[in-house]
Amino acid sequence: MLKYLLIADDHPICVAALTMAAQRVDGAIAVETATSLAEVEQRISERRYDAVLLDLRLPDGDGFEGLAMLARRCPRTPVAIVSSSDSPQHVRRAAELGACGFVSKAASVEAMHDALSALLEGKPAFPDGFDLTATGSGRAPDPLAQLTAAQLRVLRELRDGHANKEIGFRLELAEPTVKRHLSAIFRALGVTNRSQAMLAMRQGSEG
Repeated sequence: MLKYLLIADDHPICVAALTMAAQRVDGAIAVETATSLAEVEQRISERRYDAVLLDLRLPDGDGFEGLAMLARRCPRTPVAIVSSSDSPQHVRRAAELGACGFVSKAASVEAMHDALSALLEGKPAFPDGFDLTATGSGRAPDPLAQLTAAQLRVLRELRDGHANKEIGFRLELAEPTVKRHLSAIFRALGVTNRSQAMLAMRQGSEG
């Protein structure tokens, strides 16, 4: 049965390495690519994927936001974060947000092959030595997972420092709609204003 893999990464060399690893797993696997979170949203609206590889840093947002969006839109699709930084903090954060794996861009094609093979078999694909049982103990659900795709887009604009009117212009939204999305974002983050929201997001990215 034909399987579909989505690679969301804007670095051609990394995409080529991951594609090569995927083809070693199964020469008939269909690999599709996206270079932004917006493209990821478009792709998953058109097809169901057997797995998604998501770059931690994309031009229009980070992979943790994308991971939360995918968990909401495609809860049964295994997603692995791909990153040039494989610090224990980033790996743990990915696992807590529901990632099924974490692949370092510095890994060999063989290591990428092993991670992809595990991912497509429904198994976790984290770096050797990472303790999955230590994640999420006593930690509240991440607030990003509560947000809709539209709210995540507004959140990215907020993080970039844009005013409500500019957010509306950039996302083609009426200003009252932007305000409603911001209210929902503030509730999810447990804050009451933009400054507190920015602080909460910075603390979350460091957690």
